[in-house]
Amino acid sequence: MVGFITAGDTRLYGFSFDKEIYALYIDPDYQGQGIGRAMMEKMMGIMRENGEQRIGVGCLKANPSTRFYEKMGGRFLEEVMWTYEKGKLPEQVFLFEI
Repeated sequence: MVGFITAGDTRLYGFSFDKEIYALYIDPDYQGQGIGRAMMEKMMGIMRENGEQRIGVGCLKANPSTRFYEKMGGRFLEEVMWTYEKGKLPEQVFLFEI
């Protein structure tokens, strides 16, 4: 396995998304080969076929993947604080209108 993508009902509260991409991971040895793009396009196609139009993605601000989501057509909406058991981290929220 070189990577995976997961999605489902939105967990990004306060936004009007139909669905959310929870995670997209590509093994670093395979990054830069178009695998992430292909996975995103496939997932967006499935969502579109199911009538979904507004897809959200939350990405930690420190994650270099934020640029990937912008290149894929995601529109930056806002920065929110993601709370977890050890504290808070800034997360950037993107909208994909498909």
